[in-house]
Amino acid sequence: MIRSAALRGFQAVAIVTFNVFVACRTDPPTPALAQTQTPTPTLTPTQTQTLTPTRDADATDLIASRPYRLDLPAAADASAIPLVILLHGYGSTGAGHEIYFGLSRLTKARGAALAIPDGTRDHTGKEFWNASDACCDFDADKSSVDDVAYLDALIDDASKRAHIDPARVTIIGHSNGAFMAHRYACERPSRVAAIVALAGVPAAGAKCEARGVSVLQVHGDADRVIDFAGGSSFGNGKPYPSAESAVAMWAQRDGCGASRKPAGPALDLDHASAGAETTRESYECPHGVDVALWRMHGSGHVPSFDAKFSEAALDFLLTHHK
Repeated sequence: MIRSAALRGFQAVAIVTFNVFVACRTDPPTPALAQTQTPTPTLTPTQTQTLTPTRDADATDLIASRPYRLDLPAAADASAIPLVILLHGYGSTGAGHEIYFGLSRLTKARGAALAIPDGTRDHTGKEFWNASDACCDFDADKSSVDDVAYLDALIDDASKRAHIDPARVTIIGHSNGAFMAHRYACERPSRVAAIVALAGVPAAGAKCEARGVSVLQVHGDADRVIDFAGGSSFGNGKPYPSAESAVAMWAQRDGCGASRKPAGPALDLDHASAGAETTRESYECPHGVDVALWRMHGSGHVPSFDAKFSEAALDFLLTHHK
């Protein structure tokens, strides 16, 4: 019920503020619930752990200045566990997007760790990731923010606090967070096995030699914030590619075939769109690598998801390893 109420609040605020920001077109704002509270695990300490790293002998300066939330499953044995990193959208927060996706409960049930970081605040107070020229570092005085280095430090820190399998580190991002997921996969392909990018794409013309990263691009074709067909940034007018171009880039890097083929029946993931709106296509890729595009027909920038989307996203992420 909390998650349902949060989603309604998320959508209501997004609708109200869209008219205000239509000239600059921004990501959805932080859900109202996330502005007042951080979700607290309901399970007992013997079942789960939630760590918020602070300054100590093991923390790097990056982590000390930008702590993150780390949710862990019960330590059933000594086996290494996967790490999923959740990257929020511009103007949102890690806590807000955890409410939106509801990932913590699901990752714990699947025996995976979930890292929930926050971006850096810009002059308007909105949190961003320095992901590409188009999104979403719009402050000249923040141009030195190195979020690739920050995610490096987060993975290193999480690996000190839990038995993380370095071959099963994955990222899910929404909007600006999806732009950042693409950037990190491009610049650190040895450290990430797979990404799920919702409504965010790689940098236009990115010089990327990455190989061996599996990519699931999920995008609504009625998205008017980050257009499915590509467009210009709401913040600075710089270009970004289409969702189809995004997966084509990764297919070429990963040595996949030249064209996409249907990949199963359509899915009903967005309650705001009638019927099974999400068509799935994928490339033929080398063993162990997948590049896929899920087109959400009629869906906008903030789809009305329930747990089915998050379960499907985790199915993709947790299937892959380096």
